[in-house]
Amino acid sequence: KVEEVVKKVQAAGEPGKAVLQLEDALKQEQDQREAALKQATEARKILKKVEKENLANLAILRSESRFLAGILLPDSSIDRIHILCPDPWPKDKHESKRLICSEFIGSLSRILKTGGTFHFSTDDSRYFDSVCGEMGKSGLFQKDDSLIEDIAEIETDFEKNWKREGRIVQHSAWGKL
Repeated sequence: KVEEVVKKVQAAGEPGKAVLQLEDALKQEQDQREAALKQATEARKILKKVEKENLANLAILRSESRFLAGILLPDSSIDRIHILCPDPWPKDKHESKRLICSEFIGSLSRILKTGGTFHFSTDDSRYFDSVCGEMGKSGLFQKDDSLIEDIAEIETDFEKNWKREGRIVQHSAWGKL
């Protein structure tokens, strides 16, 4: 990435712009490294807990959610899916980038066993309402928040931080019909 920016800048002969483009490229590269490092660190923490507790019923996969649900996982293979605080893409122009949409709901239905649970949470009330509406329209799931009562006290690090900031995180669950 950095080499590409340097070549473009040299070709354009704009040294002032070059510094800004180079700084932007380096920041993006650093942000990507930090995100990957955080993911790897979180995965290592989980793996340590899995080993400590000798859990045989847990697998850790690093994959893009649409690919995982749409292609990788076999039909009727999952008992419970938790999607907790995904990026809400709050601007109207970015709404199409949201993970939970009718196509993804179809993928969730395909991979969940009959009676399986889909658990969703977000701190964005518009996104929460949108997901509830899409799930209802699909006809593939029945809303039933009692399906997650056993984990109601568990909070992600994001959720803990947001609650300290006074933000409300909404949860809901649906059973596959």
